[in-house]
Formats: sequence, C-alpha cells, structure tokens
Amino acid sequence: MKYETPTPEMLAALQRFADKHGRNWKRALSDMWMDGRDERQDDAHLLRTARNHFGPTWLYDRCKIKPAPKGKLVKRVTVEQAFTGRILR
Repeated sequence: MKYETPTPEMLAALQRFADKHGRNWKRALSDMWMDGRDERQDDAHLLRTARNHFGPTWLYDRCKIKPAPKGKLVKRVTVEQAFTGRILR
C-alpha cells in the first residue's frame, strides 16, 4: 500500500515520539531509522511505515510536528496541518 499522506495513526506516533524526545526529536528518529533502533520504540511499526513511505527528507522538510511543551496540553494535529504548518493554537 502506498500512502499519499501520513495516516492519523502515523501522525499520532510521530507526535508521541516528539513529545518523548523533545526538541531534537527529528534527529533522534533519523538516527534510529539509520541504525534500526526504531524497531525497539513504542509504535515501531508506525514509525517504520512513515520512514518507508515518506523518508528523512519529508521528516526534516515537510513534517511540522513539534514536541509538546512540558506540562501543557496539546491539540491534535490533522494531516493537512502536519503538511502545511497551519496548526491552530
């Protein structure tokens, strides 16, 4: 199956990863993708599917997910918002 955009499940997995790893989450995920450590993460199958379909270039250039500020609630990001960066606050 080929995905045009990340599924809501993929976006949720990426958001959880970002929240867990903080402001350098993209580098952490990219490093894990490179050496296979992503398979030991929570939501490993969703993170790997995102890598296989969208890759590191998408992660750095198009993915607009930001880690949640410590101690604050975060609104869920839609697929459109993740691609365009138009996230309502």
